[in-house]
Amino acid sequence: MITWRSYKGVSSEFLSTHRDLVLYDAFHHITAFLLFPPNCSCGDSCHCSEWRSKVVFSLNTSHYNKSCLKKKDGDLLATMKSLWSLPEDHLFREKHDDAYPPWLIEKELKEREDGNAFKRVDRLVWAILRLAETHKATIFRTARASKREVIKLILGTKPLKVKGQEKDDYLGGEKAHFDSFNEYEAVCHLIAASEYVKKKYETPSLNTPDHIEEFLKTAHWLRKRLLGIKTPNTKMKIMFSEEALLPLPLWVESDNLDIPLEPFQERLEEIENDVREELRKQGHDYTPTYQR
Repeated sequence: MITWRSYKGVSSEFLSTHRDLVLYDAFHHITAFLLFPPNCSCGDSCHCSEWRSKVVFSLNTSHYNKSCLKKKDGDLLATMKSLWSLPEDHLFREKHDDAYPPWLIEKELKEREDGNAFKRVDRLVWAILRLAETHKATIFRTARASKREVIKLILGTKPLKVKGQEKDDYLGGEKAHFDSFNEYEAVCHLIAASEYVKKKYETPSLNTPDHIEEFLKTAHWLRKRLLGIKTPNTKMKIMFSEEALLPLPLWVESDNLDIPLEPFQERLEEIENDVREELRKQGHDYTPTYQR
């Protein structure tokens, strides 16, 4: 699905020294996948891979050009060209057709971030994790969820319109949620991680190395949690396969990250009450495990 830049012949010490450049490069690749997700509907005429390459080249080149204007150290500029496989200055004209206008990248990314599709995916990811935590808190002790159950919890049972006005947080019905998640499933953890970090730091974009690093760690943590969720689907044992979610670079880890997840209390009580009622019918007593 994705081949991360391997930086062959470069020592780990060198990469550590130039940590910021490695972070920017990874973020530019991820941006390309947010704009052109893997599970597109292009069919045989798909050129998404080519467009992703153009986006990465354009973003890296733009960063390099800005560094040139700021008169950054010559060794740093040379390192950028080497790590990011940028051509020599006199060859940039030949690579012009491989570029994707930076202003268009920014415009299209903002449209997606502000649009309901990304908002639905972000909401679904956190709801899936909360639902899994809900089931894990019951007597069954199993992190379990399904998209249909999650969407039902999100939409709720209250009217979607009040006096002719839609609910403020209404992002569409069941079909809209399914469609958005199916389109962006491979990058759902990246979308949710981006929104999480931006809200945490109250920033409209992730434009510093520290923000990007936390974004990558958060995405890694989300992916790891999502891969551990089981599903009631009889044909599948897990909700997401390794191949379903875009992997992060091997050097990204989230062992020191812990994001608290609050179970859906009403759903937890429903499950516990169903268990208690079933056991009562069988002549057994049962004390719910949840805490009010």
